[in-house]
Amino acid sequence: MNNNILKYLVPVVAVIVLAESVMLISGMNKKQTANTTNNNGSEKVTQTQENPVYTINIGADKESYKIGEMGKVMVSMVGKESKAVDSINVYVTYDPEAFDIEDLMFDKKLPTPVFSKVSTSKKLVVANFLVSDSKGLELGAGEELNLMSFNIKAKKAGEHTFGISTGQEMKESVTMIVENEISKPISFSSNELMVNVLEK
Repeated sequence: MNNNILKYLVPVVAVIVLAESVMLISGMNKKQTANTTNNNGSEKVTQTQENPVYTINIGADKESYKIGEMGKVMVSMVGKESKAVDSINVYVTYDPEAFDIEDLMFDKKLPTPVFSKVSTSKKLVVANFLVSDSKGLELGAGEELNLMSFNIKAKKAGEHTFGISTGQEMKESVTMIVENEISKPISFSSNELMVNVLEK
């Protein structure tokens, strides 16, 4: 009798232990998330890498637009400590069926981007900056850098999001900040901006 119970009990315990191990490993690798609210009340979902040095914020001039109305989206970066960077690659995700995007603009502190594009096929707004100065681009603690801004035209009713791509959509579209001298990526946190489009 006891042997029969053991035959069933041992495999069950083994499966439970294996499942818990997988959950523990997944939890260790998973990025933390938290909900916050921006100044105009629209919800932001924050993606946080381990010990983030920078915060990348996406904001808009309004929380809602009517179809056909123009608006502006801004992407900025703030450092928690002083560092110099060699390059900044920014990939902003959006829905091209919901918005038309034009007039990409960049901070004067940044070098001219080596590549910038609004890709409707990949649903991305892209800007890649490469710093030629051997000292890198210095950003002090608490200093804000306006990475990019662009004009939007609302064309589809509903709730839509703008986010910072971390490569889950496409491996080649990873937002990355590379530190000067050591050429290693610097961790950052970012938000997902939710914008509501209303019928006329």
